[in-house]
Amino acid sequence: MHAADPELVARYFDHGATSFPKPAAVARAMARYIDGCGGTYGRAAYGQVHDASRMVFETRERLARLIGCADSSRVAFTLNATHALNLAIQGLARPNGVVLVSPLEHNSAMRPLFALGARLGLRTAIMPHGADGRVRPEAIEVPPPACLAVVSHQSNVNGALQPIAAIKKRLGAVPLLVDAAQSAGEIPLDAERDGLDLVAVSGHKHLLGPTGVGALYVRPGLALPALMPGGTGSRSDSLEQPEVMPDALESGTLNVAGLAGLCAALEFLETNGLGSGVRLAGLAIVELRKISGVRVLCAADPAHRGGLFSFAVDGTPPSEVARVLYARHGIAVRAGLCCAPSAHRALGTSDVGGAVRVSFGRFHDDGAVDRIAAAVADAVRRP
Repeated sequence: MHAADPELVARYFDHGATSFPKPAAVARAMARYIDGCGGTYGRAAYGQVHDASRMVFETRERLARLIGCADSSRVAFTLNATHALNLAIQGLARPNGVVLVSPLEHNSAMRPLFALGARLGLRTAIMPHGADGRVRPEAIEVPPPACLAVVSHQSNVNGALQPIAAIKKRLGAVPLLVDAAQSAGEIPLDAERDGLDLVAVSGHKHLLGPTGVGALYVRPGLALPALMPGGTGSRSDSLEQPEVMPDALESGTLNVAGLAGLCAALEFLETNGLGSGVRLAGLAIVELRKISGVRVLCAADPAHRGGLFSFAVDGTPPSEVARVLYARHGIAVRAGLCCAPSAHRALGTSDVGGAVRVSFGRFHDDGAVDRIAAAVADAVRRP
């Protein structure tokens, strides 16, 4: 399954940043491309290029199936989820328009929106939500200048799962951009069934692929201008960017080696199914809530929880808690604001420096719950 040290794997709880380890097939596929193929994608007609192009097409097909998209040409590969979000946000933003957001959005969406606010007069409006940051679709008011809505499928801070299908239904014609960086590969997605307009994914989290690959799904009938026009290997006789997907959004040479690894990771997911992080996180939340002085940040309803959560310790900065967990137990977690200050403001942890995030992964078992609970209890007791 993987070649990493089992003890290191058991102590790693930072899958919300990047999954570790990767299936062994990921490294093999990348090495096979680098050492045995080397052809670029869609740029010539000799054998190595054919091999590379077939692999990229297979990767696109596998990813389209995973997110519920029938036409894989609607999936454009990107550098990461941030790149994908920028393609959508900058492509659909309008001068003096309004973008609806959940209160739990990551800086990968909020910073582009902030920059466009200064340049275009774009405004953001936070959707109605509960105390856990979960949006209440029935209470959403859609202002006439609304040009886009952005929602993280799973929060990277408290793991709350947003009701994306219901949100889209309420929005009507306003496009919905779903940030699935934390959910793809762990939480089922069906873009076409739920009527989603755009879905951004990251390859290196629960998709189990390498860093440097991501993707953006764009529903049929919706066109985005190229954020970065350039060479595509198609329509080379014209100075205009091709309008056909995915070439419209894929300028320059793709990370073909990374896509080889992602292809192997997606095959692993197809064979073995989605991860069990949601179940393990649910068990861990119950255990940590038993520890005096610990406040757990998660969705109020267990049915709305994903595979991660955060916690805060009364009177102790999150950075110190994380330091003790690693120094005494080798536990690797993320502490601080996790690039989502908006979420911490909504959850009431901004003034204390954020929280400690615990995110479960593909190769954890039930023993991981006991391990993290015992380590947190010890860290809280420590003078």
